[in-house]
Amino acid sequence: MSTKASTVVVIDKKEYNLSGFEQEDYLQMVAAYINQKITEMNQQESYKRIPQDMKNLMLQLNLADDYFKAKEQAEISGGKFSDLEKEIFELKHKLVEVQMKADDNASKVELLKAQNSDFQTQIEKLEKEKRELLAGKQQLQAALEDALLGSTSEAAKASADEKKTEKPQNKNAKNSNPQKINASFDKYKVR
Repeated sequence: MSTKASTVVVIDKKEYNLSGFEQEDYLQMVAAYINQKITEMNQQESYKRIPQDMKNLMLQLNLADDYFKAKEQAEISGGKFSDLEKEIFELKHKLVEVQMKADDNASKVELLKAQNSDFQTQIEKLEKEKRELLAGKQQLQAALEDALLGSTSEAAKASADEKKTEKPQNKNAKNSNPQKINASFDKYKVR
């Protein structure tokens, strides 16, 4: 429990000894507020002409008015504070959701990067195989051309050699073989 504090304050040019559980500074602040209200009231001509008991009543009414206005403002501020707390809570909740989505998206990005890296490796491997296959194809085509050209030139050479060794017996000897003639016309028969 707090200790009781006491202090001397001046209210309306009179000294009063106040004591309470609040700090001395607080008691001085309360006295200053009352002095300010008295000064405000004394500035009005109508206030100066009324009797002292009416002056005290008017001062009390003004203080009560200030109190209720401050209380109403505190309630409004409290409501706004409550609304702001709810909004902060909702924003924190949304922030957590966004962070979770961001973390999920980050893991998806990492997964996609890994897949992309795998695909790049596969592409490079397939391109290498393609180059090797194209080189093999070109080698096979070259070997086939060589083989075909070599066979053609060997066949031409063999045919030339046969012609040299073959001696015609007579001019009509070509046509004297009836099987060859019939064989050549077999493909042109009407069926």
